Formats: sequence, C-alpha cells, structure tokens
Amino acid sequence: MRFALMCRGPVLRAWEAQCLKEILAVPGTELTALIVDDRSGPTRGARTRMGRLALSRTRLWDAFNNGYVARRSRALAAVDLSDRLAAIPRLSVSVERRGRYSEYFVERDLERIAALDLDFALRFAFGIIRGPILDTPKLGVWSFHHGDEEHYRGGPPCFWEVRDGTTVTGAVLQRLTDRLDAGVILQKGWFRTTTHSYVRTTDDVHFGSAPWPAKVCRDLRAGVADYLQAEPSSSDAPVFRNPTDATMVRFGGALVHRTARSQARAIVWADQWNVGVVDRPIEALLDGDPLPEPRWFPRPDRSHYVADPFAASHDGTTAVLAERYDYRTRTGTIAALTIDGMSVTEPEGLPAGVHTSYPYLVDVDGSVYCLPETSGRDGVRCFRATSYPGRWQEVATLVPGVAALDPTVAHHEGRWWLFFTQRAAPLTELHLWWAANLRGPWTPHTSNPVKTDIRSARPAGTPFVVDGQLYRPAQDCSTEYGGAVAVNRVEVLTPSRYQETLVRVVDPSPGWAYSRGLHTVSALGDHLLVDAKRRVIVPRESLFELAARVRQRR
Repeated sequence: MRFALMCRGPVLRAWEAQCLKEILAVPGTELTALIVDDRSGPTRGARTRMGRLALSRTRLWDAFNNGYVARRSRALAAVDLSDRLAAIPRLSVSVERRGRYSEYFVERDLERIAALDLDFALRFAFGIIRGPILDTPKLGVWSFHHGDEEHYRGGPPCFWEVRDGTTVTGAVLQRLTDRLDAGVILQKGWFRTTTHSYVRTTDDVHFGSAPWPAKVCRDLRAGVADYLQAEPSSSDAPVFRNPTDATMVRFGGALVHRTARSQARAIVWADQWNVGVVDRPIEALLDGDPLPEPRWFPRPDRSHYVADPFAASHDGTTAVLAERYDYRTRTGTIAALTIDGMSVTEPEGLPAGVHTSYPYLVDVDGSVYCLPETSGRDGVRCFRATSYPGRWQEVATLVPGVAALDPTVAHHEGRWWLFFTQRAAPLTELHLWWAANLRGPWTPHTSNPVKTDIRSARPAGTPFVVDGQLYRPAQDCSTEYGGAVAVNRVEVLTPSRYQETLVRVVDPSPGWAYSRGLHTVSALGDHLLVDAKRRVIVPRESLFELAARVRQRR
C-alpha cells in the first residue's frame, strides 16, 4: 500500500511521528514520498510571523500557543526523522491561494504526484486544500481534525472544548472533500476534556488518535474498510478560529480557577466504593427507570473500599468476589464475601503480591471460572474454582503478554468473546478477541481497537442477552473515573466487524448513600450487584497526593 506524507520536511511533531511509525508497522505499507510545502523556509516564515504579530488581534493566543503550549506539550514536540527519511524521495510543491483560505495544487505538481501511483496521502501540512489533489491518490487525502466535527469545525485543535468545559473532546480522521472539516469519516473517537489543562487535553487527543491511519490500513487489508466510500459528513457546525485577546484573558482566568479546584479536590478527597444489591434483574437496566437504592454491604472503614462485585451460586453456596482495596498499602486484593457482606475471607490460589481487581466470574459446564485483572500484568489469566469461593486453580492464560484491564467474557452466537481495555489507553480503547472455547486459542479482532470512546469503552460488568440481542455494560468516564455505567447494544459482532449503540447511561441517584459514581453492574439471578462511591477524607491518601504533586513541579 503506497502512501505519501504531506509535511513540512523530515521534522515531525511527536504525535505525527507516532502515527507514521504505526502505519509502517502494518505489513505491506510503503512510504513512497514526502510532499513538502515549499513555503516552509525560515526566512519567509519569520517575516510572516512578524507581520502577523504586528496586526493580530490574537497576540495572546499566539504567545500562549507558540510559547507555553509548544514547550509543555509532549504531542507537539519536534522529532527529527532526517536519518530515517533520508532515502525517501522529496517533492517540493507549490499551491495557489484562491479566496481567503483555499489552497489548490498547481497542474505541474498534480502530474508529479499522480505519477507516484499513491493509494493515499496523509496530510500533516498545508492549509485548507481543495481541488483535484483530493482525488489524485486512489483512496484520497486523509487528514485529522482534532475536534468533533458535528460541534466544532475549524480550530485551534481542542481549544474551544476546553474553553467551554465540555466533558469530552472528539477527533476524526477524514478523507478530505471540498467542505471544511466535513469529509468522509474514516475513524472517530472521544477523549476526556481536562478542563483545567489545554496541554493535557491536546496530548491525550493527539496521541490517542495517532493510531487511526494504521487501523484503516489494517481494515483495508482485511477487506472491511467500506467506510472509505461512505457519504461525507453533513455537519453544519460553526467554524471556529483562533481566539481573540479578550477571549484569552477570560480563558486564563478560568484555567486558574479550574486548576485550583482540581488540585484541592484531588488532595483533600478520596473515593470510597461499596457494594450493594438491587432487587431487580440485570435486564431492568434497559427499562429506563432509575435504580432503587441498593441494600449496601457494611460500610468499610476509611482506609478501605470494596468494589467490582461478581457473584455465583455453586454447590449450594452463593458468594460474592470483589476487590478489597487498602489505602495504607495502595493495593487491591480479591476477597470472598457472603451475599450480605457480613463475612469476608481471602480465597486461596488467586493472584497474590500484585494489585488485583475485577474478579469476573463465568459458569461453564458446571464449573466456575474467574478472570481477575492483575493491574495490566501477566496477560489474561483464567482460574477454576476447586471449592467455590475459597479455593482456585490456574488453568490457562487466555491472552499472554497483553496488559488487559477489566477482562470480560461472554458466549454469544457460537463463539466466546473477550472484551478489555489496555494499560496504554485504559479508559478509551476497547479491544476484542474471540475463541471457540473459553480456554482458547484466542484470536484478536481484525479491527482492534474496535472502539475509541471515553464514554463507553472500558467494561463495567456482565454482558447480558434480551430477545437474542447482546448488551454490554461499559464505564462512562467522561466526567471522572467510574462516573456512570453506559449500556450498549451490540449491533454487529463478527471476527472482523464490530458495532454497538449506546442505549442508556445509568447514574447513581443523588439520594443514595454512595452517590458520586457507579462503576460495575453484574448479574445474580433475579438480583443486580452494583458498586458505587462516595467521597471521604483519607489523611494518608491526601499526603500521598500532595507529595506526588510537589514532585511533579520539581
């Protein structure tokens, strides 16, 4: 697959370099040329910047972006790839400005690019390009827009979402058309907006979306990239431009206030989770009605919490496995609890010596299996109960060498499916594997990660089937970790295709004893197990958070 980079030369930004690295890791891809904007010379650039500065109404933005952001952002840091790209042919090209913003490639350069016989070009430079260049590569020109095109077109990337305090910031990889930020959507995802940090939001969105061109290349190889021929976005969202000085003054004041509030909350307050039982089946999550307040397990002391509840009934015994976290050691272990939470024991044979959580349970042919999360280490390990719930034996490593978080299995339409996120993107990227049997062998989904969405990616409990339709609970971490549970209806589930639709977001009611977030929902017959959190002061944790922030500033 032949492609070219439209760039300013061999010095890329860090997120662009990561993007290129991912593409070249796809078998069969070949970087054929660098299509270089010949306006990138230092003399012209310096004169232009000085002229703009003298007349600009956006001088504060220019200073903030070119000074503070450029120095602090990891994603925007310069990476010199001169050695690696030395053998790649370089085409310096010219564009004609038509109107105020549109740029068109001249005929001579169009002919030179056509001779490259490209499958696609990836745009990291130039302005708003239009005209025949968009159709010269077979699969068009691909370009990022770091914003949700349905709400924010134009730029600067991610700025207006931070200014507005939105919970999420979108991003798209699009096949360009003549309409600004309204191309054919190839990939789309959403990331949490860090409303007190433009730099952090910029880094999360740019690095988080960098793998998408490689993902499209893999889909092309697998024959599942039909979205390349989809209709362009019909967005008529407003087109934003660089903020004025007045906007930047207000923005600066908001950042100071939000930063102080965020730091104070992180230092003073800690999350304390507890488990409860709701006298409704898990299918009731589809009803749309608020959940009644659970019958809570005994309240933990302030140095502990209990979370991630899963239960099974076996040989006449019904018990709950859950994570029991100790703030004094900052470590979670798996605990076995009676259904009322009055008795707590530590099972034998489950992982020890590492932070362990999310003891997902599944019953197969009369045996109970557990797939605990081991803090992203050791892959996905499977344990069978030899005496439920107290004794376990490891029987298989389902997926070795993968830093899997909250591994969740479900059997549907003749196959086993394994859902998890990974340590590299713990809240945003959903990965999917499949197998004929629980113990494997397991095969990765062709389009991994199958979803990028802070609002509904990370698993949050037991998948369930209603009227033949599979539903998957996931964490909504758009406002904070463990903020709510999103229930998704799985529309397409094959080894090469995946699609799901959000059905409902389930929040804890304000009147609950634990009302700050909902994190896990799991089935127990006609009952529903949940965990929810409140905020408490844990002096040891406050000291740890304070020390961590002091170290960061040194």
